[in-house]
Amino acid sequence: MTNLSSRRMMLAGLGALLAALPAASSLAAEKAQEGPPAVARVVIYPDRALVTRVLKIDCAKGPVRAVFQNLPYGLDPTTLKAAAQGAEAQVEGVSLYQRVLAEAQTEQLRALDARIEALLIEMQEQQRVRERALAQRSQTESLRNAVVPVLNREAAAEKKPNLAAWTTALDVTRELQEEADDRRRTADASLRDLTRQRQELQAQRGALASTAPRRVQDAELMVRCGASGPSRVELSYMTGGVSWEPLYEARAAAAHNALDLSVLASIVQATGEAWKDVEVTLSTATTRRDATPPQLQRLYLGATPEEQDKKVLVRRDEEMSRVTATTPVGSPGNAEAAVEAEDQGLSVQLKVPGTVDFPGDGRPTRVNVETLKLAASFKLLTLPKLLPHAFRSAEAQNVARYPLIPGRVDLFSAGSFIGSSRLPLVARGDKIKLAFGIDEQVKVRRIVVEELKKDPGVLGNTRKLTYAYKIELASYAAKPTEVTLQEQVPVSQMDDVKVVIDPKTTPGYELAKEEGFLTWKVSVAPKEKKLVELRFAVEVPAKYDSSGL
Repeated sequence: MTNLSSRRMMLAGLGALLAALPAASSLAAEKAQEGPPAVARVVIYPDRALVTRVLKIDCAKGPVRAVFQNLPYGLDPTTLKAAAQGAEAQVEGVSLYQRVLAEAQTEQLRALDARIEALLIEMQEQQRVRERALAQRSQTESLRNAVVPVLNREAAAEKKPNLAAWTTALDVTRELQEEADDRRRTADASLRDLTRQRQELQAQRGALASTAPRRVQDAELMVRCGASGPSRVELSYMTGGVSWEPLYEARAAAAHNALDLSVLASIVQATGEAWKDVEVTLSTATTRRDATPPQLQRLYLGATPEEQDKKVLVRRDEEMSRVTATTPVGSPGNAEAAVEAEDQGLSVQLKVPGTVDFPGDGRPTRVNVETLKLAASFKLLTLPKLLPHAFRSAEAQNVARYPLIPGRVDLFSAGSFIGSSRLPLVARGDKIKLAFGIDEQVKVRRIVVEELKKDPGVLGNTRKLTYAYKIELASYAAKPTEVTLQEQVPVSQMDDVKVVIDPKTTPGYELAKEEGFLTWKVSVAPKEKKLVELRFAVEVPAKYDSSGL
C-alpha cells in the first residue's frame, strides 16, 4: 500500500513537471531579449516614420508568446501591425502594455512634443496668411492695372475728368497693396522665427531623449506555430520624432556637356534610440491632412455702359519668367527655408541604397539616394532689357524613375561651390533647368539710340513710333563664346495697329511672332566686341490715343 501511494505521488509530480514545460519554454522566449529588438527597416515620411522591428523565436507546436520590450512610449498604437514567417507561424493577437520607469522625463518629452506640434500648426497658419496676402496683392494689382486705362479713356473723353475720385480709387488700391505686402512680410518673419524655435525644441528633445527612456511600452504577440523550428516575427508601428527633407547637389561640367545631379536627403531622428544598419525608404506622402473642405464664395459679374469717342491705345506688360537666380554664398535666401509639404497629387518613395546608422539625438544624417549622370546643354543667356548680364544656365532631362520633388540645390562649377537655389517639381522626362550664376567674362551693355513719336502730316492719318537700340557684347574669355541674346518687340492685338521690324535690324535672329521675342546666337571671340542692333516701328492710326505707349 505504501509503495502504491509512493508511485502515485511520483506520477503526479512527473505530470506537473510535464505540464510546466510549455510555460517554461514560453518564459525562456520572453527573457531571451531584454532590450528592444533591432530596427530592421523604416519608411520615413516628412513628419514621422513607419518602423519595423524583427524578433527571432524558436517555435514549438502550439501557442508561443513573443515580447517586444522597451518600445517607444510615443508610438501610435492604432498603427500596430504584426506578421510571422517560418514554422507555419501565425500571429493571433497583439497586446500593448505601458511601463513607467521615471515619470519626470516622460512629461518633459510630452511637453516638448506638444510645443513642437503647436509650432507646426502655427507655421501652417502663417503659411496660409502669406498665401492670402499674395492673393490679395495680385488681385489689387490687377484692379489697379484695370483702373489706369479707364482713367485714360475718361481723360480723353471729358474736358474736366473727376480726378479726385480716380485719385481716391488709386490710393485705395495702393493702400490694399501695401497692406498685403505688410502682412506677407510679417508672415515671413513669423515663419523664420517659428522655424528657429522648432529647431531649438527639436534639439532639446533630442538631447533629452538621448538619455535612457523613462516610460516605455511592451508589445506581447501571441504566435501559434504549426511546426517546430525558428520563426521570424515582425512588428511595425508609426512614431514621431523622425523627419526628412530633400537636398540636391548639381555639378556642372560644361566642357563635357554633362551635369551630375546628386539626389540627397537630410534625415532627423530624435527618438533617443540609436538605430544601426537600417534599411531606409523615403516617402513624400503626408500622413495627416486637413479634412475640412474649402467653401466657394459668390462671384459676381457686372457691366457699366460707357460712351467712348476715341480708343485709347495702352501698353500691357506681361509678367516674364526667367531662370531662377542663384543665391550668392553667405547671403540669406529662401534656400534656408524649411521645405513646405504641398499636395501635388502624387506620392514618391525613394529607396536608399545599403543601410544607414542614426544617432537618435536629433542630429541630421545626410544620405545619398542616387547620382544622376545627365547629358546637358549649357548656354550663356542675356536679356539686356531686363539685366545687363550674361547668365550661364544648364538644361537636362530628368531620366530618373521618379519625379524630383522641390528642395534646395547646391550648385558647383569647376569644383567650386557657387551658391544655392531652389529646384522646383520636375516630372519624369521633364526638363531640369538650373542657373549657375553670372559669367563675369562676358560684358553686356544696352544703348538707347532713339525712341521717337512722329505725328501724321496734314494729309496723313497714321502716327509712327520708332524705336532703336544697340546691344554691345564683349568677351574676355580665353575661348570663343556663343551668347544667346533675347530682345522683344510689341505684339499688336489689333488689325489696324502694325508693328514693323526695320530691315536695319541685325540679321540672323529667330522671331517668335506670338510672343514678340527675337533671339540671336552671337559668337564672340576672345577680347572681341560685337554690336547687335534692334530697330522697329509701331504704326498707329490717328483715331487712337497712343499716349499710353
